[in-house]
Amino acid sequence: MAVDKSGAIADLEQLQAAALRCEEQLRTARAAYEAGLAQLRGGASIQDALAAGDAHGMRAAVTDALADLERERKASRVSLIRADIAEGTAVTSVARTWGVSHQLVSRYVREASKSAEPGASGGGTSCSTGPASQP
Repeated sequence: MAVDKSGAIADLEQLQAAALRCEEQLRTARAAYEAGLAQLRGGASIQDALAAGDAHGMRAAVTDALADLERERKASRVSLIRADIAEGTAVTSVARTWGVSHQLVSRYVREASKSAEPGASGGGTSCSTGPASQP
């Protein structure tokens, strides 16, 4: 029986899009940091340099982009692990491949099963409930 990999594929596509958004945001932030640094080197006050670099906006935007990336990383990881287990791979082998404990793999499988239950929020193969503690 063929395993449906569509959830894992969709989650990897979402991860790829989040990585691109994060990369773009980091480029924007770098330009803002360079503007602030140029102000400081030119003798501006800290407040003026921070304003030139939009410190508040950049901090929030980078934090949001990184959080989005981490959510998508976890969702894709859970989807891939679930599909790998469905293909018949042993939990210990999956854990070894990912470099994590078999307990973490088992937890991800439980999370994926809960998110796939009827009426569960998320209603798919992914579970993107927050930043993951493991890469």
